[in-house]
Amino acid sequence: MFPPYVNMADGGCAAKVGRMIEKCREGGEVEGIPDDLTSHGLRVAAADEMMFNVYLPFFAAIARGGWDCKADTLLFYYLTLKLHMATAGKALAGWADPTKPAVAPTLEAIYDDSNRDVIDNFCHELFQNSPISALLSDPKKLKGFRSRMVASLLMYYTNVKKTLGIDCDIIKTVRHKWIDVGLNPGDLEKYGDKIKERFLIDNATSLAAGCGTREEQLEKAIVELQKIAVTNAAATSRLENKVDSMKEGMSEMTEMLYQLLDLQQSSSPSSGQKRRKPDASSTASTSAAESSTTAVRSVTQALFRGQQLQDSSVDWEQLGTWDCDKLLKLCLQNKEDFDHDHFLRGKLASSSGNRTKKSRAKAVLKELKRVAVEEHSANEMYFHYRYVPTRDKMEDRNNYFENVGKFAKKWTTTAKNGWYDDYKSKNNIPDSGEEYNKYIKQRNNQGMNVGALGSFLEDLKRKRGS
Repeated sequence: MFPPYVNMADGGCAAKVGRMIEKCREGGEVEGIPDDLTSHGLRVAAADEMMFNVYLPFFAAIARGGWDCKADTLLFYYLTLKLHMATAGKALAGWADPTKPAVAPTLEAIYDDSNRDVIDNFCHELFQNSPISALLSDPKKLKGFRSRMVASLLMYYTNVKKTLGIDCDIIKTVRHKWIDVGLNPGDLEKYGDKIKERFLIDNATSLAAGCGTREEQLEKAIVELQKIAVTNAAATSRLENKVDSMKEGMSEMTEMLYQLLDLQQSSSPSSGQKRRKPDASSTASTSAAESSTTAVRSVTQALFRGQQLQDSSVDWEQLGTWDCDKLLKLCLQNKEDFDHDHFLRGKLASSSGNRTKKSRAKAVLKELKRVAVEEHSANEMYFHYRYVPTRDKMEDRNNYFENVGKFAKKWTTTAKNGWYDDYKSKNNIPDSGEEYNKYIKQRNNQGMNVGALGSFLEDLKRKRGS
């Protein structure tokens, strides 16, 4: 309002404006000025009028002046007052009594000596594109707030994923950043449960408020804590049983190894030593060792044959006839990285035909990835086996591969259309006539399997080169 008074010493502008108001009122030059109007009241009223203007964003109004947001802009003061924010947040979250104290979710529930730095890095990566990333990383400013935000995201991760699906942006972003920093995606829900458990324990009495007398509230809080304790006891018991089973298995394997060593020593006489005729006891010992050796060999052979059976169930020689979604799924399931030189090593016999199949498969998958990442950077998770959910999360794993199949079909169509548009442009094909009709027929009849698409890509590459 008064540009010449900007950047004056504290109180200078207020004094000048106050004298102006007094002169206008007492001199009779301006009618209707209230007797109690002051420079402070004029400033606050003007600021609040800006804040209540529906056509002016809050932060534009705040940035307009150099004023004190508490003294000069009362609306912003109330919006940012911690007490009001906390009470409103608890009311929106459905707390029975939002005036009761609360403890926010905390990452301390999942920190240990081995993961603290990695989780801090995850927090940084999650907000690195924020305009206030530097403030969020500053321990003296908003780093504590950032940690509480991340803890809340993890605590509700399972519920949000169940409600909105694995493809919603927030779930994809959290999962993508989690994997990028080297954390196991299978731990996301486990860590979220730990944070929620700690949150319920910290807020047991506040969450029980509003449901009867104080004694009844405490009784309800105790019941909730007992539930958590019982759940933890059951989990601990299951873990102990697993550890005991592993110990038994290790003991059996150790015993077998000792027997194998005994057998090796007893069946390998030193150089020049004559073999003595075995007596009954040594025969029994040798027989037992041989039996043990046979058992170990049987286990090893069974494991090897199981792996062979899994590999042999996929006939990689036929990959040229597969659709792109099938190729992508099988590569993910068999940990084949098409960006690596070892892609399909051992899967195809050495021949010129198979080298062509491999080359075309690589080219098609790279094009699919290009289209997918151009659509959204988070889609990179569908092109490397490290993003595949582990088998102990079968629901997530099934959803993941269902999405791979669905999205790969869409990306194949998008890629094919782009290739043909490029082909038309490079070959100067007109928009009508015999040459155009031939082009349209070829485009409509284009095979969608890996071999056909790979062949077309090779042809397109030759055209580009020429």
